[in-house]
Amino acid sequence: MYPNLIPSFIADKFLIFRNLNKAYKEGELWAGVLFVDISGFTGTTEQLMKNGKEGAEVLSNLINEIFSPRIETIYKNSGFITHFAGDAFCAVFPKDKNLVRRIFTSAQEILDQFIKQGSYKTKFGSFNFSVKIGISYGKVIWGIIFNQHQNAYYFRGEPLYQSAECEKYCQGNDIIFDYSIKSLIKQEKIKFTKIDNSKFKLKNIDFIFRGRKEIRKIKNQLNLGFYPEYLFNLSQSGDFRNVATCFISFSNETNIHTSLSKIIDLVHQYGGYFNNINFGDKGSFLLVFFGAPSTQEKIYLHAVDFVLEVNEIENFQPSIGISYGQVYSGFRGSRSRAEYICLGSVVNLSARLMKKAGSNQILTNHDLSQKINEEYQVKHIGNKKLKGFKNLQPIYKVLGKRTITLKLKYRTDLVGREKELNKLKDKINRSLSSSKKILAYIYGEPGIGKSRLLYELKENIPENIKIFEFQTDSILKKNFNCILTTFNKLVNHQEVIPRNFSLVKLKNNFLKFIENYNLQKYIEKLNFQLDEFFDVISSLFGFSNEKSFLSNLPPQDYQKQLIELVYLLLKILISKNKCILFIEDLHWMDFNSREVFNRLILDSKISSPFIITSRYTENKEKPAFDYVKGIEKTVIELKGLSKESEKIIIEKLLKNNISENLYINIHQKVQGNPFFLEQYCNFLVESNLLEFAENALKLTCKQIEIPTNINDMIMSRIDHLSRELKNLIFISSAYGSEIDCSLFTEILKKLNIKLKPKKFNRVISEGIEKNIWDKKDDDILIFHHILIKEVAYEMQSKQQLRQYHGSIGNILEKTYPGQPSFFSNLAYHYQKAGIDEKAIEYLEKAGDWDKKNYYNKSAIDHYHQLLNYNLPKPRIVNIKMNIAEIYTTIGEYAKVFVIYHDNLELSQNNSELQADNFFGLGFYYYNTGEYLRALSYYRKAKNIYKQQGYKKELIKIYLYTGFILKDKCKYGLAVIFYRKVQNYA
Repeated sequence: MYPNLIPSFIADKFLIFRNLNKAYKEGELWAGVLFVDISGFTGTTEQLMKNGKEGAEVLSNLINEIFSPRIETIYKNSGFITHFAGDAFCAVFPKDKNLVRRIFTSAQEILDQFIKQGSYKTKFGSFNFSVKIGISYGKVIWGIIFNQHQNAYYFRGEPLYQSAECEKYCQGNDIIFDYSIKSLIKQEKIKFTKIDNSKFKLKNIDFIFRGRKEIRKIKNQLNLGFYPEYLFNLSQSGDFRNVATCFISFSNETNIHTSLSKIIDLVHQYGGYFNNINFGDKGSFLLVFFGAPSTQEKIYLHAVDFVLEVNEIENFQPSIGISYGQVYSGFRGSRSRAEYICLGSVVNLSARLMKKAGSNQILTNHDLSQKINEEYQVKHIGNKKLKGFKNLQPIYKVLGKRTITLKLKYRTDLVGREKELNKLKDKINRSLSSSKKILAYIYGEPGIGKSRLLYELKENIPENIKIFEFQTDSILKKNFNCILTTFNKLVNHQEVIPRNFSLVKLKNNFLKFIENYNLQKYIEKLNFQLDEFFDVISSLFGFSNEKSFLSNLPPQDYQKQLIELVYLLLKILISKNKCILFIEDLHWMDFNSREVFNRLILDSKISSPFIITSRYTENKEKPAFDYVKGIEKTVIELKGLSKESEKIIIEKLLKNNISENLYINIHQKVQGNPFFLEQYCNFLVESNLLEFAENALKLTCKQIEIPTNINDMIMSRIDHLSRELKNLIFISSAYGSEIDCSLFTEILKKLNIKLKPKKFNRVISEGIEKNIWDKKDDDILIFHHILIKEVAYEMQSKQQLRQYHGSIGNILEKTYPGQPSFFSNLAYHYQKAGIDEKAIEYLEKAGDWDKKNYYNKSAIDHYHQLLNYNLPKPRIVNIKMNIAEIYTTIGEYAKVFVIYHDNLELSQNNSELQADNFFGLGFYYYNTGEYLRALSYYRKAKNIYKQQGYKKELIKIYLYTGFILKDKCKYGLAVIFYRKVQNYA
């Protein structure tokens, strides 16, 4: 059973005011406020971090052993915890006749607990703690911010500030109170000494308030929406993890609620965790974590992107501190009240950096600046003394994001493709100079050198020509994947940019585009208002807006308009300068991206050249975009290298002259395939099959079976690698094209493969050295060639692969709990693992998510895969109804009829499902114009819904019946049904 994560006071207020249809709600109460600061946790956390998981368990127990009785004391005396702040918490005691007794009894009991036991022994040593308590009284303001992603609450007011101010006067194990609470003391026997005219130090109390010990459990906390679902699935124990901590201070301006709601949206957009809003002794600020409770690869980059976006919010002038490092994360508190928190010097450092930061300034520490300086512009502004830190701390200012292009590294110069390179350069030059579009397709078998040729071509493009790159994905094939992953790099051409535009900058830039390129006609063509147009554009950049015109479109128009708008956005971007579009691996492109590119190619006003690579299909066909008459099409089919080119490359790879016999041997094996040639040379070196004699390398006399084709060659190379490296290659081939090293280590643990960090890094380095992987960045590996991944995967038994996929699915599920972007991945891995229950769960979630977002073909694909499992009839019926709804959306009515007709037979013993299918058939006939049949099926559905008392379904039936009657000019009857809708609504 989970503890109360919000105050019951807030839960009650939320249930009263949640239907107000307002952005926020505030209220007030008169109360005493207790601020309790426990000293000793920062040093304890840093010490126990050195002891890994066991240290985390000790710290988790220690935190709860110390906090639980103090919290229970508050609740026993009818107070409640408003919020936790680092090592401290704030408690509110609503005013009544016993307020003074309740609040002073609580303070004294907490102090006595620390005096009685201030030292705690653990297996890693003893740790000392003390407490400082401040007390005040006055009007407390409470507030709730209603947000679609996550609601938030806060408490503010003079007594919160003054209780924290009183705490600053404490020396340790002290209680200080101010005049506001002293003025309420009447007959209570309280001894104190005067510090100044407004502050008093408690000596002792001569009474005890007998509180009641009862725990009020808040029901359905998840449904209140103050915390994400994955928080309720976490283990109650804590752990040590690397976390980016963001402290954001702000002025308490009039319309601050709008800005705070935008920040909550951004937190969810970038995958962070919104902890709380705090109006306290450090001013007004909010706290956000990236990497806890859940994390992603390079999570600190998400955090930096987030704070850059926050810094751009209109009329919001934050001061931001951000740092990254290891913290303790977990729940702190008791059953009465707890919170998910992060503790450690890294958290304290971010808070201090926030205090140092000026308006609209982002400050960070040395460690994070070093991690991000290749992608972001940072500036060292000096070494400063910060409270709580012995040494001077180097401080850096984050200025923005750099535009970076990752360049691959090749071991040799381009050899043997000069003719093809020159042909492409000539075609591009003629296209750019004449403003005539060309499509240049580069085809070839795997390993023949398509990507290598493209790389060299890009290196030869003049600097004044903009390059737009679109790389498809062999596994995910998500909707708009190759376009959406490129948008962040393409929207602006300045040196320093945020990863995603803020809404304000985005709008300003597009206003300029509209003015400069006369885009008003496109808006008129789509029948948009200007604001509606920007709502749509912003949604493509991840800005959620349920009020945008796109979200209110009829389902059948949604997908068509979305493709139209992505096309329009790309057109705007590529029209800004002379540019070339590079599209790699067309054979893997998703349907929606292909539709967008077909539109761009068809557009006669776009003259940019398109350079496209692709494999042949299994039938030896050449994938291509839709044919457009009048557009020049160039096809380059890469064949094997010439003998002369082969020999040059071999000698460059082996760094020596080679004998004629050695060349003949290699040539016979590789047949001019550059990648095969590289792999074969590696194989000869690794197998010690070469020796130097008579001024040239030649084959040894050692007897060994030499592979005859590229797949066999790769298999043989893998077989000759170390056991540890071979295992990692096999596992990573099941993982995907890109491998996250941090997740990789978790997968190894799940598989009980024990590799210490140093050994793991050594094996990874060996794989990079042997051209198995390339390093994309610090934590991400990519296979040197997709063939290595494919061959390694095929080498393994089904049983072995099932084990790998199951472990990968398990780790992904834990790392990205409840994240829709991973539903498809999880379904894939659990299907391959043969874990049917999980595969079914995530296929359905992926299908539902795709359906909700109108990724229709993807949703249908997931649902059809789901139907391959042995499911109960009612579930089959529901899945088929989902498919039918999608077919209705895209206008494939013949398929709709077949599904609903078949479902009637499947649902004979379930009246509710029968009614749903009657309604579906009615809707089918309504869409096809057969109104009498539609009314017949609506009546059948209505009779069942009436018996069951389903008002929502009846409203739909009455509404569509009204539509039919209106279309048939029976206005009086139509009005009757519309009134029924009103009555039921």
